Amino acid sequence: MAQIAAPAPEAQDRFGEAIWVKVFTTELEDAIGLEELVGDNAKVKQAETEVEWQLLQIDPGNPNSGQLESGYGAPVGPNAASILRRYEFFKYAGMYDPESNEALVGSDSNPTPDEIGTYLGAQNAALNLDVAQIIDPNPPGQVPEPASLALMLSGLGALGLTVRRRR
Repeated sequence: MAQIAAPAPEAQDRFGEAIWVKVFTTELEDAIGLEELVGDNAKVKQAETEVEWQLLQIDPGNPNSGQLESGYGAPVGPNAASILRRYEFFKYAGMYDPESNEALVGSDSNPTPDEIGTYLGAQNAALNLDVAQIIDPNPPGQVPEPASLALMLSGLGALGLTVRRRR
């Protein structure tokens, strides 16, 4: 869904700045529209939401560090038609190792209140899981909507005129 990475370190032999990411995951039994990704949406507020924390920090000894665990491949409920994720970002406010700059946390998935710093921002993402609509938006027996048909015909007409002019 989303690609989120920790800030790059100032020196390549030291850990980068750490940030906390609070991930909200919600599954819905029907598709979600872009206009429904705004705050206080009734459909989203009524759904069950899972919340988890992740600490992101670049480790100079691990090229795969600092990447958010995205949830790709995680099983979804049998009735899920869409998945919503909200990512909230917070500055890490805990202690750092003075030599390596590694964040000194008790758990990288369960921050204490004194480790959560300034709110930095948020990002929403959603995915509708209706594979049939992605593969064929007009299943057999369904006529394309007039606007799409008109747009396609005007595009083919413009292409035909371009080809004629070149000859």
